[in-house]
Amino acid sequence: MSKEDLMTKISELYDKYENDEIIFNKLKHHITHELDIILINTKKILISRENRKQLLLEGYTKFINEFINKNRYFYCSTTEIFFKYDNIHYNIVKEDDIIHEILSSLNHHDNDHPVEYYEQQLLPWKFKIKTSTIKQLKEISVFVSIPESSTVQYVISLFLDTLFETKNQVKYFLTILGDIILKKSNNNIYLISPSVKPLLRLLENQGGKYLGHIPITNTFRYKYHDHNYNDCRLINIKNTKINMEEIIGINDFTPIIDIFVVCCHYSNRYDTADKYLNECLDNKLNEYALYLKNNNQSAIISSFINLKIQTSTGSIISMKNMLYLCKCYLDENNISGVIFTANLKLLLKEQLDYTECDDSFYGYTSLGLPLVSNFVKFWDLTIEENIDEYFLEIDEICIIFKQWLGGKSSLDIKDTEILNLIKHFYPDIVIENNKYIYGISCITWSKKDELKTFLNSHDNAYELTSYELYVEYTKKNNKKTTLTVNKSYFDLFMAECKGEPLKPPINNKFIL
Repeated sequence: MSKEDLMTKISELYDKYENDEIIFNKLKHHITHELDIILINTKKILISRENRKQLLLEGYTKFINEFINKNRYFYCSTTEIFFKYDNIHYNIVKEDDIIHEILSSLNHHDNDHPVEYYEQQLLPWKFKIKTSTIKQLKEISVFVSIPESSTVQYVISLFLDTLFETKNQVKYFLTILGDIILKKSNNNIYLISPSVKPLLRLLENQGGKYLGHIPITNTFRYKYHDHNYNDCRLINIKNTKINMEEIIGINDFTPIIDIFVVCCHYSNRYDTADKYLNECLDNKLNEYALYLKNNNQSAIISSFINLKIQTSTGSIISMKNMLYLCKCYLDENNISGVIFTANLKLLLKEQLDYTECDDSFYGYTSLGLPLVSNFVKFWDLTIEENIDEYFLEIDEICIIFKQWLGGKSSLDIKDTEILNLIKHFYPDIVIENNKYIYGISCITWSKKDELKTFLNSHDNAYELTSYELYVEYTKKNNKKTTLTVNKSYFDLFMAECKGEPLKPPINNKFIL
C-alpha cells in the first residue's frame, strides 16, 4: 500500500465520521496519540523476537555442529541403519540411542558452556534440535567416511599373509571392491582363484544385511571364458585354501562394515582400481594385473617359446608334450586357463615347424622334457589299475618315481609337477584334494602286502591296539625304507582286517 493509498483511506474515514463527534474524536485520538505508541511497541516486540530467534538459531547451529563433530555417526539410507565410529571400528547403533544421547546433552549443561546457554538457547527448541540433528546425521553417508589409519591397517591385516603377499596387492583388491560398492561403471572382469568364492559370497551376504545388496560376485570370474583380454584384470591370490575364520569372524559383522568402509575410502581416494595401479608404483603388481590387457594370445605363446623351447636338430616334441610344457609355463606365471587348448594348438602350429602326420614338432627340445618322458615311462611300466587299493598319495608317487629313476634322480621333481603330469597325461585318474589318487597301485610297492608282512612278523599283533601297532610299524619301517604307510591308510587296513574277525592260527600269524 502506497502513501497515497494511506492518505486516501484516512480521508475516507474523515469524511465518513466528520459529523459524528464521538467517533471523530476517537479517530483523532488514535491517530495523534496511540498509533505512534502502538507502532513503537510493535517494533520493539519484533526486534525482541528476532533477537531471540537469532539467539536460538545460534544455539541450534552450535549444538548440532558440536554434536556431529564430537560423535562420528554415519548412515546408510538403503538399510536405514546408523553406524558409530570409535576411531577403530564401525558399530551399528540404534536411532533411539542417538536420540537419547541428543536429548541428554540438551537437558544437562557441561563445563564448556554456561547454564544460560542451555536454558535460553537450547531448551526452547529441544525437539526441533533433536529432529534436525537426526536429519543431518542421515545425510552423512557411511560410504564417504574417512577411516583412521588404525582401521585401515586393521582391514589390511585381515587379508595380508592370508590372501596376499604385499600391502599393495591388498589395497588393489580393496579398491576393486570399493568400485563395486560405489557402483562405478566399468567393463572390467576380475579373474581370481575359485578359493576366494566363499569369501566374496560372505562379503556380499553380510554386507547386504547392513549396507544393502551389492553384487560383488558378479564382477569376479573364477575361470576364463573367452573374455576380451582388454577387459580382464588378474588378481594373484597367495593361498589356494582359505580359512574363513582366519580372515573374518564367522558371526562378527564388525569386520564386514570396516572392510566396506575402507574399500570405499580407497575407491574415493584413487577414483578407480586401474588408477590405483598407476599410482602405487608397484611394477610387479601392475604387470601381473594388466598382463592380459597388455598381451594377446599370440604374444603369450611367443613368450613361452622364447623362454621354454630350444631349437635342436633331430629332436622331436609331440603335440601332447608341447601342450603340457605350455600349460606348465602358464601355471608358473599364474595365468593358467587363459588360452583354450584348441587355440593353443593353432598358435603353436603357426609359430613352430609342425608335422601333421605324426602330430609333432621337429627340430625342438626343452629342458622340461626329460622329466616328462621319464614320468610317462615310469607310469606306464609301474602303475596299474587296482580297485582294491585304498589310495596312493602324490608325495608317495613322487618318492617311488625318484627311486625308479635311480642315477637320474638329480632331476628337480616337485609334487605339483607330478600332479600336473598325471592330470594332463592321465585325465581319467580320480584325484581328491590334489593329494589322494584312487583306483591304482604300484607294482614296486604294494602297501597292503607290506602291512600284511609286518603283521605276520609281529608275534603279539592281535593283542595290540591299532595305534600301538602303527608305532611299532613306523619304528621298524623307518630303518629299512623312506616309504612308510601313513596312519589313515593303516587304520583303513586294520578296519578291513577287523571286518573279518582275525584269529591267530598256528605260530600266532594273521590270516589276511
